[in-house]
Amino acid sequence: MVKISKHQLFCLLLLFQFGSSSLFVLGIEAKQNAWISIILATVGGALLILIYTELQKLFPENNFVEIIIKLLGKWIGTPLVIIYGLLFIYKSSIILNEFGNVIGMSYLPRTPTFFILVLSIILIIYINIMGLEVIGRSSELLLPIFLLFFIGTYILTIINGRVDLKELFPILEDGIKPVFYAGYPRILNFPYGEELVFLMYWNNVNSQKDVRKTSLIAVAVFGILTSATSIITISVLGPEYLAHVTVPFLTIVKLINIANVLSNLDAIATTIIFIGGLYKIIIFLYGGVLVFSTLFKVKDNKLVIFILNISVLWISYSCIPSYQFNLWLGQNIHPLYINMVLQDINPILLLCIAYVKNAREKMNRNYIMCKDGKNG
Repeated sequence: MVKISKHQLFCLLLLFQFGSSSLFVLGIEAKQNAWISIILATVGGALLILIYTELQKLFPENNFVEIIIKLLGKWIGTPLVIIYGLLFIYKSSIILNEFGNVIGMSYLPRTPTFFILVLSIILIIYINIMGLEVIGRSSELLLPIFLLFFIGTYILTIINGRVDLKELFPILEDGIKPVFYAGYPRILNFPYGEELVFLMYWNNVNSQKDVRKTSLIAVAVFGILTSATSIITISVLGPEYLAHVTVPFLTIVKLINIANVLSNLDAIATTIIFIGGLYKIIIFLYGGVLVFSTLFKVKDNKLVIFILNISVLWISYSCIPSYQFNLWLGQNIHPLYINMVLQDINPILLLCIAYVKNAREKMNRNYIMCKDGKNG
């Protein structure tokens, strides 16, 4: 079995969380208090990680598909597994559409979106065929570049002198309720709840005892960096303007101009957006590949990779009419009707079933031991 290290897991988790989050200011519904919403949601994200890793801890050698089948049986488990496989494919399609449209609108306005999507999916197919080990190793190489560019952008923004901390006040003007609702369920499920897909990967980590610790550290690092960048973004653009900006990060980058020497840094923004989006698509898509390969016991998954990648390309181009429609889906449909059930409620129910089954098995073993002792 292919294994990845805890360091590679950390890199994959961090790139995955940044993913399409770099396109938005999380929690902007809370206006100038968005950074507080992120902190609150990070606590919830850590709790979700505890639930997910507890499932993995109970079944350290199994992935999510095998865990579901063991807990629910073949007849109930198989339809649920297929739903999760389709969820991962659907999310891959949504993210591919987002990044194809953003790159097309911002940097390649004369290039057909379909051409951008095709080039992206060819690269993703190649990386998926190379397998999990290559995905993990490449993340180790690209995460430092991603963080250098990402953090460097906001440092340059501060040096540029456009930060106005007055935009962050008043704090909690309307109380805690709007801030809380901006974090739950939206930020909780995007991106933290999406880490459910790592239940397809955690059994491949070579040090199972480090899975929970590594995942929690990744969540904490992401929460700190995202809340800090949220403070800077709000301070520069203001909460009212941010609510109407399509891609705030691009706007921030275009404002950087230090002594007419450091300016026109669009290439840096493109690199950040591309790396984050690429890895989020890869992790979701390869997770879908693992779901169907495990379910149907496919040993050579190259055909599965090809079929699912082409499906993602078709859904992304044909079934999602526009970037604005994509945003509407993410704001109004996903949080309540898809993410809460599949990412929050189901894992908790599965964990409860696992506890009950383990307790029942323990009671049966104790009963048999007592019976054998009396007979002896």
